[in-house]
Amino acid sequence: MTQKRLAIQFFGHTRTYEKTYESFFKNIVESNVKDGWQIDIFIHTWDMSSSSDRSWHNGQDLFDIHLLSQDDIENIRKTYNPKKILVEHLQEGAHGGGESKKRGNRLRESYEKENSVKYDYILYTRMDILFASPLNIQRYIDLYTKGSMKNFPLPQKHCFAAFNPFVRMPVIDIRYINEGDIVYFTNYPHDEFKPEKRLELFIIMIDYKLHRDFFLQRRDFIHGYNSSLEAKLKIEQDKSSELQLQLDTKTKENMQMLSKFKSLENTLDSIPIKKQSLEISNLEQDLINKKLKAQILEKELKYGYDAIQENKELKEKIKILQLASTENINQQVIGTAKSRIHNQLSYKLGQAMIANSKSIWGYIRMPYVLSYIKDIHKKEQIAYNEQIKANPSLKLPPLESYPDYKEALKEKECLTYKLGEAMIEASKNWYKGGYVKLWFKCKNIQKECKKR
Repeated sequence: MTQKRLAIQFFGHTRTYEKTYESFFKNIVESNVKDGWQIDIFIHTWDMSSSSDRSWHNGQDLFDIHLLSQDDIENIRKTYNPKKILVEHLQEGAHGGGESKKRGNRLRESYEKENSVKYDYILYTRMDILFASPLNIQRYIDLYTKGSMKNFPLPQKHCFAAFNPFVRMPVIDIRYINEGDIVYFTNYPHDEFKPEKRLELFIIMIDYKLHRDFFLQRRDFIHGYNSSLEAKLKIEQDKSSELQLQLDTKTKENMQMLSKFKSLENTLDSIPIKKQSLEISNLEQDLINKKLKAQILEKELKYGYDAIQENKELKEKIKILQLASTENINQQVIGTAKSRIHNQLSYKLGQAMIANSKSIWGYIRMPYVLSYIKDIHKKEQIAYNEQIKANPSLKLPPLESYPDYKEALKEKECLTYKLGEAMIEASKNWYKGGYVKLWFKCKNIQKECKKR
């Protein structure tokens, strides 16, 4: 079987590639490699990281504009590992995107000639695109070969273009495709900047949208991210209302379990337990004193019958109290392995994230709720450690000793626990953009849990 070949051509300025390359490899490269595509990357760019001329962002401080150093170029080479890369100087007044695309075509064509290869499709895109959803090329091709469009064969020269209807124009006209020049793939490479300008090219608009499936990454923000998030959340809520009800029920159960656990903790600190422990300590000390007396009597009288008999009675009392105390504490403290896992920070945070993900107001207050839960959990841990230090017998047994241990391990694979883990990881790596990546990671976790 012949290997399917895909060339990916980056054109234009490098801009914010350091913030977008991970999403590119995850949603473009890895997704299509899994579908059997052999992928080669080609880069043509300019020696300035960005330009404020001939663009909608002219005059706006959206990029760090600087001359690319040799270290910058080497970093780009190591990041993308392109088959060919060319960095040139952009002449004043020239259209950077259109000219860069033309020169990128020449770069790829020279590689094809040198290595006797031919690419089935070429995907054109820019380095400042943050991809939020996979773009599977084979999915769209299969629609025309064995899917719902199989009665309409693909024209000889065709192009699949990302499309965002009614964003810039109040009409849908094949002669003007919103965002079609940002992300598109074609079996007919051409130099024209906008694919719809090639009249011989059959344009197929695909459901891959700006501000939903991909975004424009700027220096300090993701353009269109906030507005699209609200719409996307509403769609997801409409689709998963039944799941939300189930999660609400589970959350109530978890809160009840947490309440029971706190009640058990309070019971441990109750007066009867403390009184019982004090009685045991006093009896043990009394036993030591009686032993000393018995030894003295034995030396003086050989056998002190009354003292020895009294020692036996004390031992029996201590044994009875110890058994009663141990049974009482075990019944009140041990609980179940599942309840122990529900009391872990990851599970608590996941509960709060789910509970507050039902409305925009919930998202606004979520950071404060999560921070409060973390503080309370930390105080509970400190209080527990102090109790253990004062009385080691109160230490909870290992999870492996619980009868429901194997069943409890499944709780660590549930949506609630996984979301909490992702939040903890994001807070640890906030300075590396952890919170920006968190939303995408949460969506992947939700998809995986639905599959399971």
